[in-house]
Amino acid sequence: MKILDWPLLLDENLADEVAAALAAQGLDVVTTRSLGLAGVDDSAVIAAANEAFLRPGSLRATTILEMLQVLATVDAPRSPFVVVVRRKLSGQLVVRVRPLSSL
Repeated sequence: MKILDWPLLLDENLADEVAAALAAQGLDVVTTRSLGLAGVDDSAVIAAANEAFLRPGSLRATTILEMLQVLATVDAPRSPFVVVVRRKLSGQLVVRVRPLSSL
């Protein structure tokens, strides 16, 4: 099973266009805003997640969508997980996939 085969819970700091683009590709996507979780602590969001939680930091929508193209080829953990993405000062994009149970 690949990462994007899981239902995705998108954090509130993702642009709406990311959720729309993923849904248009036929992916199972829900946002924290649609669940009434906007503005709550990450631990509450993670507790509500029973799938993949995508928290990309403050990246542009185009960067997120490019990153997701790569993640589509990656095998997912066997349990719910979180994907954390951030850009280092050097410009390098860092993607971490961790089981939700480890947080």
